[in-house]
Amino acid sequence: MGDILEISNPYGEITLKGGEGPVVLASAGIGCTPTASILRSLADSGSDRQVLVLHAESDLESWALRSQMTDDVERLDGADLQLWLERPVEGTKEGFMSLREVDLPANASLYLCGPLPFMKSIRNEAINAGIPATKIHYEVFGPDIWLAS
Repeated sequence: MGDILEISNPYGEITLKGGEGPVVLASAGIGCTPTASILRSLADSGSDRQVLVLHAESDLESWALRSQMTDDVERLDGADLQLWLERPVEGTKEGFMSLREVDLPANASLYLCGPLPFMKSIRNEAINAGIPATKIHYEVFGPDIWLAS
């Protein structure tokens, strides 16, 4: 009681760009919300684009859109899912996501959403792996302080 919460109107601008090239959806925590929406769009349209879904979470039970995302990956012939968990289970990677462990498709567009430190790290790794900054799209939940730090 007595806590003060600062809230804002809902907003967000990350949307799938047109084209036929590969798509990499990288998210952490609740950052899976916009990437799950993009994934659902691709699945509903029967897309034949190569889709690589990368998600990081503390544990499997904390993954908010787990069943939706895994179902949509299964619906897409060209989709693959890689999962990092702080408390891993069989078939997952342990710890925090790193693109150094990922075979990124050539000419991919990267869609990124999650906590700011996660996004900074993954964006830097993507650029180092050869993905141009112009092909990296991101969304910050909350005020966009990306350029301020």
